[in-house]
Amino acid sequence: MNFKEVLLQYSSNRAVIGCQEDEIVAIEKKTGTILPKDYRQFLKQMGRSAPDFFVGSDFEYEKLSDLQEWATDLLSESDLSPLGNDAFVFMMHQGCQFYFFQNGKVNYYMEGEKEPEVRFSTFEEFFNEYAKQRTPPV
Repeated sequence: MNFKEVLLQYSSNRAVIGCQEDEIVAIEKKTGTILPKDYRQFLKQMGRSAPDFFVGSDFEYEKLSDLQEWATDLLSESDLSPLGNDAFVFMMHQGCQFYFFQNGKVNYYMEGEKEPEVRFSTFEEFFNEYAKQRTPPV
């Protein structure tokens, strides 16, 4: 099963709302980032609303611009350097941990750690792990 089919299966019988292509292009332009193909598919399927997805986390389209700023603030409060221009934060959980893309990989940072770490090779891998656990992979 390809990732688009996985997303369709996951979102069936759920009140999800996806993003339009122009919204995805707008966030890429605003952040200066080319989003990974699998993440773009996620946004198209459930990027505006997915009620039982990552409860306690911010990941929805309307929060994506804020996430970039919030992650920078969290790193600054921890006396760490900001993320590079090629990074894109796609989820923040409880204001103290976040996931982001950089160099094609999914990275993770939790408040108090010395630096972010690579967690997954792709967003698809990240999503599949979530779908198995039904909670954010920590």
